[in-house]
Amino acid sequence: MKKYDYISILISTITLFVIGAVYYTIFGNELAKHSTVNQEFTATNAMVELLRCLILSFVLVKFVSMLTITTWKKALSLSTLLWIGFPFVLWLGAVNHEKTPIMLAVIHSGDWLVKLIVVTTILAYRNKKN
Repeated sequence: MKKYDYISILISTITLFVIGAVYYTIFGNELAKHSTVNQEFTATNAMVELLRCLILSFVLVKFVSMLTITTWKKALSLSTLLWIGFPFVLWLGAVNHEKTPIMLAVIHSGDWLVKLIVVTTILAYRNKKN
């Protein structure tokens, strides 16, 4: 793996974590209305979230690099396809099969959409520079 990849993974991981923190600060009250789970944020939650962000960063860096994504339009296309193919499909299944409240799925899906668009666009810009 190139040095560029490690820096991109680090930047992406931090960006994803910050976006999640801001997103759920904004939508936290709405989330609490539709969730039956205690939303207390602990050190363990933070570590798991950082791990999730790291894994997603690694995957996005690899996709952007392998597909030579270098423009915001291609980044938007990739992030939209990834969102439809994975989080959207998974949350649709959760609503249909597990009876997850629709608003809960919408809130979480929105988080994924924002994260994918922002980070994929940043990575496209970094990919263009290298």
